Amino acid sequence: MLRFLLQRPIAITMCLIVSAAISIVAFWQLPVSLLPAIDVPEITISVKSPNSSAQEIEQNILKTIRENMLSLNGLKAAESIAQDETGRVSLHFEYGTNMTLSYIEANEKIDRLTPQLPQNLERPIVIKSSTADLPIVRIQVSPKNENDILQLSELTSKVLKRRLEQLAGVGLVDINGTVKRVIRIAPNYEVLKSLNLSESTIAQTIENANLDLGSVSVKDGNYRYFLKLSAKVTNPEDVENLPILLPEEKGVIKLKNVANIYYEAEKPLGFHLYGSQQGLVITVHKQMQAKMPELMPVLYKVVEQFKADYPQFEFDVTQDQSLLLTLSINNLSQSLLWGGLFAFAVLFLFMRGWREPLIMGIVLPVSLLLAFSLFYAFNISLNIISLSGLALGLGMLVDNSIVVIDNIMMKRKEGCDLLDSCVVGTQEVIVPLLSSALTNMAVFIPLIYMSGITGALFFDQALSIAAILSVSILCTFIVVPLIYILFFKNRKSELQADSFFFEKMKDAYERSFLFIWQHKKLSLLLMSMLIPIAVALLFLLPKQGFPEIERTETIIEINWNEPIDAVENKQRTIKFIDYCTEFTKQAEADIGHQQFLLSTENYSVQHALVYLAYHNANDKIKSDPRFIEYFLTNYPLAKIKVSAAPNSFEQLFQTSRPVLEARFRDNEKTIQLSEDQVNDLLQITEAKAIAVKGKGLETETMAYIYIDFDKLKLYQLNYQDVIRQLKIAFGEYQITDFKSFGDVTPVLFSQYNIDFESALRAIEIKSVSGINYPLKDFVTYEFKDSFKNITADAAGVYQSISLSNFDDPSVLEPIFTTFAKQQNLVVDLTGTWFETKENLSSLILILLVSVLLMYFILTAEFESLKQPFLVMLTFPLGFAGSLMLLWISGGSLNIMSGIGMIVVLGILDNDAILKIDRINKLRETLPLEKAIKQAGLDRLKPIVMNTCTNVLAITPIIFSSGIGADLQRPIAITTIGGLIVGTFTALYFVPLLYWFSSSKKNKALQ
Repeated sequence: MLRFLLQRPIAITMCLIVSAAISIVAFWQLPVSLLPAIDVPEITISVKSPNSSAQEIEQNILKTIRENMLSLNGLKAAESIAQDETGRVSLHFEYGTNMTLSYIEANEKIDRLTPQLPQNLERPIVIKSSTADLPIVRIQVSPKNENDILQLSELTSKVLKRRLEQLAGVGLVDINGTVKRVIRIAPNYEVLKSLNLSESTIAQTIENANLDLGSVSVKDGNYRYFLKLSAKVTNPEDVENLPILLPEEKGVIKLKNVANIYYEAEKPLGFHLYGSQQGLVITVHKQMQAKMPELMPVLYKVVEQFKADYPQFEFDVTQDQSLLLTLSINNLSQSLLWGGLFAFAVLFLFMRGWREPLIMGIVLPVSLLLAFSLFYAFNISLNIISLSGLALGLGMLVDNSIVVIDNIMMKRKEGCDLLDSCVVGTQEVIVPLLSSALTNMAVFIPLIYMSGITGALFFDQALSIAAILSVSILCTFIVVPLIYILFFKNRKSELQADSFFFEKMKDAYERSFLFIWQHKKLSLLLMSMLIPIAVALLFLLPKQGFPEIERTETIIEINWNEPIDAVENKQRTIKFIDYCTEFTKQAEADIGHQQFLLSTENYSVQHALVYLAYHNANDKIKSDPRFIEYFLTNYPLAKIKVSAAPNSFEQLFQTSRPVLEARFRDNEKTIQLSEDQVNDLLQITEAKAIAVKGKGLETETMAYIYIDFDKLKLYQLNYQDVIRQLKIAFGEYQITDFKSFGDVTPVLFSQYNIDFESALRAIEIKSVSGINYPLKDFVTYEFKDSFKNITADAAGVYQSISLSNFDDPSVLEPIFTTFAKQQNLVVDLTGTWFETKENLSSLILILLVSVLLMYFILTAEFESLKQPFLVMLTFPLGFAGSLMLLWISGGSLNIMSGIGMIVVLGILDNDAILKIDRINKLRETLPLEKAIKQAGLDRLKPIVMNTCTNVLAITPIIFSSGIGADLQRPIAITTIGGLIVGTFTALYFVPLLYWFSSSKKNKALQ
């Protein structure tokens, strides 16, 4: 078949050109994203209920939603947290659940639950998480005049948001920090009292004026007309002129005579700051099929247009997440460039010719283009996961091409003509190279069956590696010999000899191999010592999720832990940002409740999230400790968490769930642990772990009001009037709302602008007989600490402590069980520790499957049950080289260094397979010892060239700087260490293993 194809070079060349052209078209159709589009198996239901306590939200809203969601298909856990004015239900599903269907079903359940929820409750928001939900950029918008914040909010919501949504590739535009306009009613209580009127009269008057006629029509002869009110109230001027009937029909006055009516910004529950100035932030999310590199310049251009169109406002772009993708693409481009240059240099160094390196320069881009067509066929986007798979596959492609070129040249030296050299030289290495590719696929492809996000990410990587390996096999076996024929068909008599450099290397190898061969047992023993070194380093090296990268950004989470409102929170945060100005270049903050539609967090009014960007990493290192000192000095009650700002890749793996959590509840599902119980609980865990109070145990000072119902009955007072008056005085009591063409303007009473006790004295309640009594006579109050959050799961309300630095939860379980029995409680242990343990068990099983697959593939190639073990025994030695260089360089075991070790695995098995396959072929005509020595000489050049090209191609990464280099450096270090040791393993360790594994009978035949 191969001879048939190579005898028609022009036809095959035309087919390749057509395939490359089709691949170019496919490449331009590929979406470019930061991460593959993955549905996270989680749904969040967010609830907002102004002026409602945490207890009310839990009992009236969250409990109903949580219990009705338990029947969702694939649901693994349901949890909720209620706090004042807001609540959240988190639904965790088994991975593999169809989240689109679950999202639709959850919305349908919310619609059916509407009659069971409070009447004036805003519809709960159902949020489905996806990797595509991560914003690609944040656009900061701030007014030059603080008084223009209302105008800015309206402009952003109605104009800027829509202009951004119209851009091709933009999926969602989310906003935080907007302020709505309300109509405020400020009664003149002295006038009301003199006229014997109350707030109820004002509220009733406004409500009656806002009644809608609805769908009413009249018939006039043969025509029918719909009726519409022409005098509907829509603004403060209309409200001011509403008539109020005085008691006992003493006359009619205008509403403006008893109250002040005006527009005002609503009472804020949260703010957004850019620097120390209040503003808005717009987060832009791309569509799944959009190309981020093409979208980002358009966004920047639109922002510049905003600056020109609206000079009264300031615009800026921050937290551009496309930089990580750009760096990944640049790294791939640099790998191709440097790989090609170094391959050319190494081939020239070993072969002297320029045509062989040029073959590599043609095969690499052709293979890459053909791989893109497979990307299109399998619907894989260009992202940092699939690009990393391409980078791994390209290294293997270089190795395969070098082996084929070297074997063709070997056949030409043996006297074969050009066509026979290309055919026979390629056919001889088809089986070992195909086995090497299949063994590499055997490592990656089973990883897609891992559970969770990790398995989904490996899916893209496994498919990209399978694509590039499949294409590389095709190009290695067809394109390389085809181009070789085209380059050398008119130069049959000229064959470049090996270079002077390689001749010297060959002589050195023969002498060193002779020395090792004379001391076989000692040499094998010394080389085998690398295996326990690798095992020891696995335990000694520090472990972490991601390598340390140069950070220039910090996230500070602040919980003031005091009963302050959003305005006070804002003032404190501005003061802190001003303090940071001298050593930071940029700051922004989200204060209190956030308005993002896709926000899955329920931040309280006392919470602030501050983002700081520094000029360089050294400024960050010096500045971070200052923050702790600042808060200890100025706000000792505040709880802060200082951490490096995560990039989008890290955000995907972050979770708010604790590593281990002990949940306590009583049989009635309502538990309120006392402070003494909490302290006892923390003390019994102190020796075993670090315990932190869960959200259900966080406390804050609250004012408790006790109503004397006997007095209310005696004086003929209505309990509902008492509650309404309290809401008018201290809450945002909404009378009604005016609607006009989609705009909704709430009408609210103005709060009492006096202290709490004075307000209680000022509030008056009218009895059935029309007599006013001060509310203070019917209530008592006290200030005391209370739990500010209510946490619950499928079993009901619980309170918990979170644990870290523990060895095994089985040690802690009897401690918690004993404590729970003493307190008549029930305890459950949960957390990500159990999921991690399950994933680890799954990973071990998958790796065992991978090893078995590799063994079966190698068994089929060598037709031996023993020789596959010779290949696999080289892996620990290569890993030892990776771990030793990682240890010397001060690195750690992390995701990126793990990828590097997988690269080493792919190259090591390639070299070992080639060596053993060559020995097997030579043993057909040579004795065992001679076959081993000759195989070493025959495969010396491709093995050493593979190592040189791979090591030299990735060495520049070690000396580069920036986040891209920081992420790629562990891959480079482990690859270089593994390749250097792996080269000596293939040259010396494999022959010794082969010798000792052969039977005595075979040795005697030499």
